[in-house]
Amino acid sequence: MDTILQEAVPKLFGEDVNQKIVRRISKDLENLKDSDQELLVEEISSNFRKLLNDDPGKALVTATLLTDGNHILKRGLSPCVEEVLKVCCIKIDSLHVADSRKQSEFHIAVKAVYGIVQYVLPLETEIVQDLALQHQLKAVCVSLLRAVVSNKLPSDCSLIVSTSLCITSALLCTRDVELNFLKLICVVSQAQTLKGKSEDSEWSLPDIEIEELKEFCRGITPSLPIVLMFYGLFNSNATWLYSSSGRGSDSEMNTPFLYEVHPVIMKMCKSAASYTFQAFQVLHMWLVCVRKYGNLLKEVECDKEEKTGCSLKQQHPASWSIFMLQANDSNTIFHLLNSNWENPAKGVSDVVYTCMSELLELHDDRQPGQAKVLASNMLDALVTSAAWTSKSTYPPLGLAISFVGANEALQQHPVLANGLTESLKVNHLASAGTNVYKIVLSQLSVNAWHQHFLHIICDGLHSQERMIQQHILTLWLPPTLRQYGSVYQELIALCRDCSSGWLARMAILRVARSLGVLDLEDNSDVELERNERQEASGGGNGMKTESVMGCVESALCCIDEVVRGEALAFLCCTQKGSQPISSRESELLREFFQWNMNIDSAPFRQSIIKCYKALVIRLRDTCHAELKKSGYKASDSNASSRSALLENLPVLKVNCEFLIWLVHFLHDNLTPEGNYQRRILSLQLYRETLLAFYESTKSGKYSISVRYATACGFINAIGTFEAVHKIVDLTLPWTQEILLTLCMDEMNDIREEAEWTLKILEYSENSLCYSDAHLWLLRGLSMCDSPKASTAESGATLVKVVTSACHARGHDITTMLKLSDFQSLLAFLFYRVKEQFEAAQDNLLQASQRGPIHGSLMALGYCLCRDVLTTTMSKGEVLEFMTNLTDLLIDIIEYMLSKLACASPNGSAFAPSFAEMGESIEMIIKECESKGVEGNPYGEEHLQHQENVDITVEEEEEVDIEDNAISGNHQLILACCWQTMKACCAVTSMSVTHWIRHLSESLVEKLLHGVVVRVLTGTRHKGAMEAARASYGQLCSVLLSSNSNLGHLIYKQVNEVLDHIESGAQTSVTRRAAGIAMMMQVACGAAPRTNVDLINTTVLRLIRISQSEYEEQNTVDASPVLALHMLQSLVLHAPLAHHLLLHLPAITSTCLQAFINHSWALRNAALQLYGAVVPRMVGQKKVRDDSSVLNSLTAPEFLARHPSLAQSLLKMLMEPGALEEETLQNKESSSESEIMEKRSSCKISCVPGDSMSIKVSSSLVPVLSLLARLSPGTGLQQNAEVNDILQCYRTETTRLLESPIHTVRRLASLAVVALTPSEDVLQLVHSHVELLERQGKISNNQTHGSLLTLTNILTSYPDIQNNSTVREKITLTLLSLINSEHRCYVNTVLAVRICQLLKTDVNFGKSVAIHTAHPGAAEYCQLLSKMKMKEVTSNEMRECLISWISDHDMEEICFDYMQEHIGQYKNSPWLKDIEKLLWEKLEHHTTVRWSPVLNTLYSIIKEQGYVTHTPSKDSLKTVLHLLKGYHGVKVAAQTLRVVSYLFKCISCSQWPNTEIRTEILSAFSSLVSKYAAPTSTEDYRLAASDALRVALRTLLFSGPKLQPLYCEQLVYACVELLQDEDSTIRDSACHIVESLRKSRSQNLERVSTEINDLSSETINLLHPNLSLREYFGLLASWSASRKDWAFLRILWRLSSNQQQSPAISSRDGESTLKPKSYLFQSHTMNLYKEPKHVSIMTSELLLKVLKDHKSSIQYEECVWLTEECQQLNKQGEILHHQLSSSPVLALQKELLVAVSTYILAYETLLQISTIFNVQLDLAFPISWNSSKFCTVDFKCK
Repeated sequence: MDTILQEAVPKLFGEDVNQKIVRRISKDLENLKDSDQELLVEEISSNFRKLLNDDPGKALVTATLLTDGNHILKRGLSPCVEEVLKVCCIKIDSLHVADSRKQSEFHIAVKAVYGIVQYVLPLETEIVQDLALQHQLKAVCVSLLRAVVSNKLPSDCSLIVSTSLCITSALLCTRDVELNFLKLICVVSQAQTLKGKSEDSEWSLPDIEIEELKEFCRGITPSLPIVLMFYGLFNSNATWLYSSSGRGSDSEMNTPFLYEVHPVIMKMCKSAASYTFQAFQVLHMWLVCVRKYGNLLKEVECDKEEKTGCSLKQQHPASWSIFMLQANDSNTIFHLLNSNWENPAKGVSDVVYTCMSELLELHDDRQPGQAKVLASNMLDALVTSAAWTSKSTYPPLGLAISFVGANEALQQHPVLANGLTESLKVNHLASAGTNVYKIVLSQLSVNAWHQHFLHIICDGLHSQERMIQQHILTLWLPPTLRQYGSVYQELIALCRDCSSGWLARMAILRVARSLGVLDLEDNSDVELERNERQEASGGGNGMKTESVMGCVESALCCIDEVVRGEALAFLCCTQKGSQPISSRESELLREFFQWNMNIDSAPFRQSIIKCYKALVIRLRDTCHAELKKSGYKASDSNASSRSALLENLPVLKVNCEFLIWLVHFLHDNLTPEGNYQRRILSLQLYRETLLAFYESTKSGKYSISVRYATACGFINAIGTFEAVHKIVDLTLPWTQEILLTLCMDEMNDIREEAEWTLKILEYSENSLCYSDAHLWLLRGLSMCDSPKASTAESGATLVKVVTSACHARGHDITTMLKLSDFQSLLAFLFYRVKEQFEAAQDNLLQASQRGPIHGSLMALGYCLCRDVLTTTMSKGEVLEFMTNLTDLLIDIIEYMLSKLACASPNGSAFAPSFAEMGESIEMIIKECESKGVEGNPYGEEHLQHQENVDITVEEEEEVDIEDNAISGNHQLILACCWQTMKACCAVTSMSVTHWIRHLSESLVEKLLHGVVVRVLTGTRHKGAMEAARASYGQLCSVLLSSNSNLGHLIYKQVNEVLDHIESGAQTSVTRRAAGIAMMMQVACGAAPRTNVDLINTTVLRLIRISQSEYEEQNTVDASPVLALHMLQSLVLHAPLAHHLLLHLPAITSTCLQAFINHSWALRNAALQLYGAVVPRMVGQKKVRDDSSVLNSLTAPEFLARHPSLAQSLLKMLMEPGALEEETLQNKESSSESEIMEKRSSCKISCVPGDSMSIKVSSSLVPVLSLLARLSPGTGLQQNAEVNDILQCYRTETTRLLESPIHTVRRLASLAVVALTPSEDVLQLVHSHVELLERQGKISNNQTHGSLLTLTNILTSYPDIQNNSTVREKITLTLLSLINSEHRCYVNTVLAVRICQLLKTDVNFGKSVAIHTAHPGAAEYCQLLSKMKMKEVTSNEMRECLISWISDHDMEEICFDYMQEHIGQYKNSPWLKDIEKLLWEKLEHHTTVRWSPVLNTLYSIIKEQGYVTHTPSKDSLKTVLHLLKGYHGVKVAAQTLRVVSYLFKCISCSQWPNTEIRTEILSAFSSLVSKYAAPTSTEDYRLAASDALRVALRTLLFSGPKLQPLYCEQLVYACVELLQDEDSTIRDSACHIVESLRKSRSQNLERVSTEINDLSSETINLLHPNLSLREYFGLLASWSASRKDWAFLRILWRLSSNQQQSPAISSRDGESTLKPKSYLFQSHTMNLYKEPKHVSIMTSELLLKVLKDHKSSIQYEECVWLTEECQQLNKQGEILHHQLSSSPVLALQKELLVAVSTYILAYETLLQISTIFNVQLDLAFPISWNSSKFCTVDFKCK
């Protein structure tokens, strides 16, 4: 025991003391003697006092730990309580000091106070009577009170602060504790305006008298401090909460304080405010206390009454009215919770779920089993209402099922399973439905799951709705297989052989493997043994590894990228992170990566990165585990031992070799010849490879992790294939050079990825040497002077990364650049910027061409952020540098703004208009040209990008527009100005962020106002404003952070702008308030993290400004208009959504008032704001269809969330409106309005005696549009009070159904349905049917409104369509309306459509003469004609169609009908006659409407699959005429599809003559080639793809031999389509290859999987990359088999990149020069195309065919090789000349591509010469330099 005493105190006050140590000491001291206890207490007190004097912060931490110990440790702290509290007061008050260190002390202090008042003082009740301690407790109470009302209280401390305040206040109370708390509430309410600034004397508790506690609580105004006080009260669990006392003379029974405070708690939760989440947390804690109170009541006995304070006369809280679940008013907890399932505040829905569970448990506490009964009632109401499209259905549904039981719930409600699948249709319901499904799974047996869910999941897996399938796979499948692992085989067996079936199959396999359900073994002996064991145990139905891998192999080739992604995930992601890669997996993965690195789908790339990350970790861990298992030590190994180790450990060999292959493969794909997709994906995968082995140190440096150093060293040792290819820590000798080259890429994300990767490799062995760093730095500085933004930013990035690398290697930058006049690189860059600015002031045009400022500015900004460059600077040097930089930036901004506004009469005081900016730039050009500018505006570097571009299909109509484009000099100056302003803003944010601690307030304010805010308010250029907005956001984040005391600058700036607008001063910004709105959005969006007052004050001021009077002017923006635009920007800003809930009703009312204003600008601004407000109020848009019920909010929730707005809207509907009432009897209406009314869809006919006045108000439509976005709600949300309010709304909206305005009627009909509870829908149907039965007594408008309502009802509730009684009644009524003598055509059409919706036949009565001038007559005729066509029998169809097609009026209707229903007439014999008739119509080319005829003809031929009637010569001449484009490119594209079937289906002998076929073939080939060009529009490229899919096989392989020109055009067109930038075009081109593959024998098709395990069919359609390879292979094999060497020559030209583009070849080599601005175009026309990889594919296939058929091929048959050799020599001569001066190609992408393909062609031709054993004269050999990156060598022949 003495040992324990001696060790306890040192441990308690040691440096490493923690909660675990204190608890262990407390346990050891349990049996300590009293005398020893006293000694220990004294020693603890003595040591603590000493620590408190030496280190107060450490003492407070120790005090907090001691309070968590036993009573001895607490007693040891008791004598020091007063001193501790005194220190705590000081620390708590530090909350108001803008210092992060002191604010961290605040956390320590409040925890210490809580421990003392909660655990120490209750043990020593006598010391609380000490006056000095009481005084200190009062001081603590005041400090805590200040913290509670402060807007700086951290959220993670709010609970402990409020709890400590409540306990401390109770300790000081000597009388009524309850009254003391209420006084504290009064103080908090009063102190909110003081914000902790008053003296201590002003925080005393007031003397108040409370007669009625409930009334007092109702009078409390909710706020965050009030919420926190109740939060702390219930968390303190004070015993007086459960006591009761009589209040008031009328009190019949004693009620506890818990019950009396419910009004204020309800009010907190109903207030839409920023503290909503905390309010519901208070509600939850209150319910917990209520349950505790109820349990205490149950334990009360007569002899315990005095002890507990409870009375037997008191009722159990479950019987209190506010806890009733069947109450008819909305003032209950149950209805409060049901109104907040979709509360937009984050986290509220989860708290609501917990509260509802507590509520049910409360009733179960009173009567066991009651919770299940109530939950069953909830379940009935939810399923009956069938509101599956409402998110409010699912959380209570899951809760009810958890109480009722899944089996019982499904037996009572079989539709429940199908209802849950409705949630899978959209994203925002899927997670809620999945939570319910998981609850069901946890309680359901596998047999029950089979019964209820198996067929549903199978249908979902094959659903045509991709969203359902995706949610089944990602959300439902994993928990299902986790619960029932064995069902995966059954699910796979049910998968069909279609795209969705393959996706499901792979997803099931992937999930099964990731969960460990499916186990694959690479060792065949192990697998055989496992199968034998399974068969012996009767479980031999598992899937074999071979069949699974066969299935995966097929899936990896699938055209559907999602299927390929699932297959990749199956291979990469396993349950065990260190599971080895098998040899079979390695083969499949290599094949996959080779053909999927250039895919342009961002989701697919992200899935690859995710899978690769898991893959490389598996490789790393496997290598580490295998080496550890073998006992390998790097120090004792040599080359022979490592080779032996690899042979003995095949797993290690496979995994190491695959990892080495990945490193080399990724490096090969990082070369500049690849497209953007290949380079960015390779960079991201390489970075993941490095991060798997590298780790970051505390200093930010990366190095190989010690854990994996052995594995990495082993890979280094075995990864040396050649000396130049040696791997060093996963890098190659040219890794740094590759990454530095990528830092100069024009794509931002590639530069960022390369920079990040270089950061990891800064300290690697292959980093930059001094000489290379010098060259790269000079190169970066040179690129900074480019006028092209991406090039200049690349140069700045290069300067940054090279500088960082130089410092990492110890190189001196100043020596490197010979900067003798400058002390640092920062000074050099600063003066470089200054010199360029002086040059710009002298001649802006010349500066923008040769030395624009923005590149050097960005380099300066980047270097400012590098600690290695700035750590040596003193504070004075920093301040001096920043002062000079600030002045320079402000001068630059003012100069640029003044130059852009030099043509404006107001100068730069106002933002100039775009016209004024254009005039200003032209003035600058003239001024500069007068001074003289030498040289070309773009320079030699830029001229290489001005290539000849052929005018393509989509550009034919744009030539005139392009001719009027702005000049190159104009673009240069404009780009220079806004890029410079963008760079100034970026440098401002970078410098302030980096040096915030060193800058004075005045300097920061000067930068903020003079640069960023000046750009936001001084220009309309969107690029400049967006850049300034981003910089302003960064500045707000920094200035409002806890580390800064400069946040008030943001508030000051915002208030200045608001003051300026409110004063009515002239402001001209337009563009929806332009930069001012951006500034407000960013500032207010950043402020709530520290202060919500800014957003609240700003919104209120903007609302007040928007309601002020003004005079509209044309040249400036009015203040109210600006205010509305600024409000819109705030409403659209997602981070502010939570804080704006409180203001949405006021904003909505402001909009509605603005709608009736005379100013168009104000109404327009209000409309835009209203469009943003409505989605915020009723929920964000979930689906594209804005009218969908999925985008709605339930009406009960809307009424509960916005009660005041709901009353206002109802008042607007009931009253005449803001404008004077207008009716159609208004005699003062203008002639124009009379004309519009006559043209309205239905006229009003007022019934005599009807006194209702129809309102026509500008605000009426917006109100109805809001109401139409509501939905009836779930069964749980209905109650009498809500239904009464909804009835008032329905009454008023029903009156509007007879409005003369069509839009009002339409919206009113939607609103009526939205506001009708589901149980009242049938009654609504009957009422409108009865109204329609009185059609002679009601107006056409009223009839139309009722018909619209019926349509919406039947659409929203499709089950009603199956109600035979309702359907029959509606049908009879509508038929009488349809056959009425005085019919309104609009109403008749609508009635017919309702009948069609009900699937009821409509029989028209006697025909009535149709007056075509009547509204709706045209639509009526069209509908009537289509109905007649449907009634025609098959035997009559031929005659009817022939007569109708000949009728000019019926022709278009007939064509539309045939195209729509062609499928059902596929085998009808009369289709041949119609086809013949259409061919005959083509002969009359002067009277034909081409599009419908060609589309119908194409539909017939496509459906039949053949041409039944050979067209005549005249028809073919017309076709040729159309193909040549004489009737437009659209008609030519339609003709192209038709002609493709002619070539496929009509043999050469069936054509009228050979000449017409040849001419059509020529036009067809030319048009296909032209449409396949990358500059053609998507529709025409698709037309070319469709045509080739049909005709290419016939033209190339089945028909007579084509002329070489036609053959080349068709082959090259297919190649272009397979490499198209648009993935849709590429996928369609895959069908071309598939059509060619079908001609091959079945033994050439891909091997399918085993029949016993998986279906034998596989997906034949390959993805584009594989299709391209397959295409080349088909051409090569066909050429060899037919000995037609023309295809081989085409392959050679593709291999040598000598083919012409389709567009050029179609023009016979002619091209039109069309200049494009270098500043705004990329290097190539098609950024997806990769000539190098095409060359590799074609070269391999060409050589393979020649080798395979070497014996049957004679050189004489390939004499064209000599011609191609000569052509290659010409190309080689040009390249030799270009490369002689600069053999390094990394920076010359176009030249690099040309050299790469030339080298491949050269080597291919050499091998061909070897095959034929002939000598070809190749005069210009070029090869790659093996020791340098992208560098060539010239061989001497």
